[in-house]
Amino acid sequence: MLASALPRGMSDDAPGPDTDRLESYLAETLGERVVDTAVMEAGLNRVIRVATAEDPRAYVIRQPNSDRTDHGFVDVATEHAVMERLEPPDVPAPKAVSLCEDESVLGGPFSVIEYLDGDGIDWGDPLPAGHRDEESRMGVGELLADRLSELHAVDDERFAGVCERVDTRTQLDRTLAQFEAATSETGHEPAALERVANWLGANAPDRPATALVHGDYKPDNVFFTWADRPRVSGVVDWETAKLRDPRTELGYLLFYWREQGGPSPSLDDLAERHPDPVVAEIREREQRGFWPFTKRPGSPSRRELVDHWEDATGLAYGEDRFYRAFGAVMLATVWEGLYADALERGEEAADWEAHVEYVARLAEAIIDDDLPL
Repeated sequence: MLASALPRGMSDDAPGPDTDRLESYLAETLGERVVDTAVMEAGLNRVIRVATAEDPRAYVIRQPNSDRTDHGFVDVATEHAVMERLEPPDVPAPKAVSLCEDESVLGGPFSVIEYLDGDGIDWGDPLPAGHRDEESRMGVGELLADRLSELHAVDDERFAGVCERVDTRTQLDRTLAQFEAATSETGHEPAALERVANWLGANAPDRPATALVHGDYKPDNVFFTWADRPRVSGVVDWETAKLRDPRTELGYLLFYWREQGGPSPSLDDLAERHPDPVVAEIREREQRGFWPFTKRPGSPSRRELVDHWEDATGLAYGEDRFYRAFGAVMLATVWEGLYADALERGEEAADWEAHVEYVARLAEAIIDDDLPL
């Protein structure tokens, strides 16, 4: 979930739903007696649990907030249509049940999906207690690579009428234009990102869009169950699904995948420009990793993830520096856009700048080969 990747204190709240109107609509649509609804999350999406007389966790409602109108997100109708077209033996995902475009029900369109058992691995969290061993870390890494490979093997023609097909260079151009538009709103000019953007433009491979990509594939968007061993119950949050070069998605995952004993770029320049508490948070993240289990013994290396993906898909990865640095820029672009949104709402949000610059610093280290595969 992208919202879980926001710097601390940078999510927004949403009012609770009109439960009578909502429950009446759901009962009519689902043909079941709805006994309760409750807001589970109110970030980039308002997520509402729906309890029926037979099942206290029967369904989930996903409704985008206003910040999901840009930043590369698709609308909820497209998200729902993608999930409708995912079917066994595709990558597992929650089953799409109903799309409501009647704004009188909940103030805007929303999607109803089946509840999915399990949880994602939240940003900054270790694996659950009882699974903090080398075997579990290797298992989680291999499962993430396996499910990604399955996703990229899905027949993309099924999604051709739903998702736009965009080649790698066009995707890069759009991302950089989006970042530039956001910085024109914030007045923030990270020099490292400009250098990285120029390098990416000069080194972009001419790759066609050949696969359905999730668009935000990382451990918090993959739900695991943890009985005797980790298992994937499904991939969630399809609001960034597109038809793209699948290597962009692998590179995005690899960007987050920091390794035990790997090099770290200097963050002294951030310390010179930003408040100590923000820099301390970033230094801790750099020390622990985006997902700390990736830096612990037993977790597969980036190279092992690539080998796993290549063996499963039959595709060659290549151009690693481009794809990982592009993954960093994709994250920086979303964050800069959310920074602009916060300023538009009149919020104090200057801490975004340090976080964007940290991601830019990692991207710079990647293109300079200071963070090799």
